[in-house]
Amino acid sequence: MPPPLSDLLPWSTSDWSDASMGECLALGAEALCTWGGFGFAEILVLRDDAVIPVARAGWSAVTASGASSGTLGTRRPMQILDRLLPSGAGGLQHLRGADAEAARAWASYERTEAADGDLLLMPVRDRTDRLAGLVLMGRPTGPSEALEERLPGLERYAAQAGHVLLVALEREAASERLRLAAAARRVLAHAADGDSPEDVLADVADDLITAFQLVGLRISVFEGDERRILFETTPVGAFDEEVLRISGRSTEWLWEQHLVGVVGRDQVLNFNGSTADLEQIRGVVLDLDLESILLVPLGAGSVCLGGMAFFRPVAAARWTRMECEAAQEIGRDLGRLLSIRRALLVEQDAVEELRELDVYKSRLIATVAHELRNPIAVTRTRLETLAELVDGADHGAGDAGQALDAMSRAAARMSRLVEDLLLLAKASDPTAEDHEPTDLTPHVVSTVQLVLDSADRPVGAVHLDVPDEPVVAPVDPSAFEKVVANLVGNAVKYTPPDRGVRVSLLRQDGRVVLRVRDEGIGIAPEDQARVFGEFFRSADPAVRQQPGTGLGLAIVERIVTNHGGRVELESTPGRGSTFTVVLPAG
Repeated sequence: MPPPLSDLLPWSTSDWSDASMGECLALGAEALCTWGGFGFAEILVLRDDAVIPVARAGWSAVTASGASSGTLGTRRPMQILDRLLPSGAGGLQHLRGADAEAARAWASYERTEAADGDLLLMPVRDRTDRLAGLVLMGRPTGPSEALEERLPGLERYAAQAGHVLLVALEREAASERLRLAAAARRVLAHAADGDSPEDVLADVADDLITAFQLVGLRISVFEGDERRILFETTPVGAFDEEVLRISGRSTEWLWEQHLVGVVGRDQVLNFNGSTADLEQIRGVVLDLDLESILLVPLGAGSVCLGGMAFFRPVAAARWTRMECEAAQEIGRDLGRLLSIRRALLVEQDAVEELRELDVYKSRLIATVAHELRNPIAVTRTRLETLAELVDGADHGAGDAGQALDAMSRAAARMSRLVEDLLLLAKASDPTAEDHEPTDLTPHVVSTVQLVLDSADRPVGAVHLDVPDEPVVAPVDPSAFEKVVANLVGNAVKYTPPDRGVRVSLLRQDGRVVLRVRDEGIGIAPEDQARVFGEFFRSADPAVRQQPGTGLGLAIVERIVTNHGGRVELESTPGRGSTFTVVLPAG
């Protein structure tokens, strides 16, 4: 069941967010005096454990000298209503005798004549039939007997005044909801701008102070058993270690219970600590001349990540249910945002570690490749010399020649591996390439011809489709030629001589597209997501029959990525593969 409307509003004064509603209530009180024939009338709202007058007429003539409750907005105890309004009582109540005397003392006005002791009290109930306010009328004109005859008409007047009060309460509640919702949006908008958890929470302080009319604010985060203060405004230094421990434990409990808590001079809400703990927190309230502290947990899921302490100045309004609900929702939203920022920082740290590891790996590969290149070159030279000597010898040339051939092939394979490692290291470094606007057509044509001239076995038909006009893109020409060479080389290598390969270059939708389509053995579905990995080679026997380092497509993918492009693959085993390179046009 929703709370009473009056319980949602900060009734500390008689001010309304819409001044016209206060004027309407004042006119309603005047009308009760004028049309109803009364010396004074008062309209009141119920709030927590008090009754607060918000409009009156004729009051100056009946106010007791020095009365403390004669000011609009002053809280009056509501216990007397148990006597004046029996449970569930409705309609206009005619108070006489001792009841009227008690009501008069409660309202602090003086009786001047016997008839002035009679009072009329009308309960105002909201749509859920809960008591939301009162209409009080006194000092009727004319004798008491005539008052009884006028009660039906007076009840209609009082009901109309009560209806105006309910409309005012509903409008005020709607206005308060909109204000708090706007404040919550501002808080989240500013919090979303923060890069770190500290920024997220520090950026919202001014919005929170304004929205909840605070004199101070403290925001803490929980990291294990540690309570670390991220942000603090005046008053400063209020919480010693013991008070921080108490408030932190209470905040964690509040998160588990989906609540917020209040500790104030005369208001305590949802505090689960001991009496001694409560007195320590209340001591902070008194020492800092505060009215109350609102404890708001920050969390995400089942984890309480921290808490906020809202400080309200002395004599400020009590915390309303609507304010508590808004603060609780802000705590949830900030907690989720804080959790996301923390996870993002962890992810960024992990990415940075992986980047550093990748740089280290690239440097290691480059270093090892460089160190191997010269010894391998010397080995190949010596093997060629030995081969010439064996060819010129008259004995043992057969076995020695075969051994030398095998050694030469192994050395050549090691040399290709070293060259590919060096290319991979270079392709992994975006700063190593020099991009410049380049017409790609001649580079595609010359590279395809070079691949065909270098083929060590018969190849099928290779069709080349390039436009007559230039196809320009910002590339490193040598790196782009390596992309073409690797893709066309693979297509030729894995396509039988009786099938074909088609290479095309074109502009499409503001991009440059290089497409290499073959009618070869194709790539198994389970391998397609892995072919761009370093040193990957399929377990397919048809693939294993062909020599390779497993680095060609990894080099292609690195180079294309460094050029701001992407590589796409479509393949059907037994029917062939299509590799598509998409690059920004220049």
